[in-house]
Amino acid sequence: MAASLPDYWCNTLPAFIGFGAGFVTAYIAHRFSVSRERETREHAEKTAKEARRRNFLSFLDGFRAEAERSKPRHLAGSFSYKIYKFREESAKIRGDIDFEKQSKFAELIDALCKLKDSEVEYVGDGGDYVGRRRVTEAIDAIKDFIAPSSTRP
Repeated sequence: MAASLPDYWCNTLPAFIGFGAGFVTAYIAHRFSVSRERETREHAEKTAKEARRRNFLSFLDGFRAEAERSKPRHLAGSFSYKIYKFREESAKIRGDIDFEKQSKFAELIDALCKLKDSEVEYVGDGGDYVGRRRVTEAIDAIKDFIAPSSTRP
């Protein structure tokens, strides 16, 4: 005579199997969800970092263009305001820069910010706009630090 399961096992075994399958399915779905959320966060962080970098480079391009085209006295007159704005913009990307490189970044920022109005409006012999060149070279150094592969005229 063949051994058979008692009647109560015949009724409860499918319930246990269903419960176990449901638990395994829920666990797998949870793991996929956690993985997807992590990837989404990483992508959003990378996208935001790139957007901040692009915005800062755009600001630098505008600042440089203004410095290139301004008369020395006009450049010196608007320089203080631009430096405040520049400090504000640079603070937005400071956290995106590797910790080891932050001191170099701060050094480049200070080199531009410490220029005095008299240094910015200085015109050398023969009409050479020395002050303008100081500003544009400082901006170029920062751009090279942020985006070494960017091209400039």
